[in-house]
Amino acid sequence: MGKKADDSVLDAPLDVIATATHMIALDAEPADRSEAQANALATTTMSAGDFTKANGNVSGRKLIISSKPGVAVAASGNINHIAFITTSKLLYVTTATTKAVVSPGTVDLQSLDIEVRDPS
Repeated sequence: MGKKADDSVLDAPLDVIATATHMIALDAEPADRSEAQANALATTTMSAGDFTKANGNVSGRKLIISSKPGVAVAASGNINHIAFITTSKLLYVTTATTKAVVSPGTVDLQSLDIEVRDPS
């Protein structure tokens, strides 16, 4: 018996992530929203225009998150995680290519994709 999911099913979790109000660059995985904010190396605001859904690279669907150039660095360290938060929740955390940052200064946060694959 085959497996199938309509795009709307795969888009649902991506739609939740697209409600993020901030993207935070961190040097470790945060346990919760408060920890993400407290340990932020750089933070930028997000808006609906920063998120685009498309067909996945492998299968399914993906959320493309726009790059954010010139984000102010709040603390020196090595960025290796990116978190997306709302005013009340830690929505999503992913790893990032390690990048050293120095405060004061700025950092260019690269575009990234979050992919939900078709069932198999």
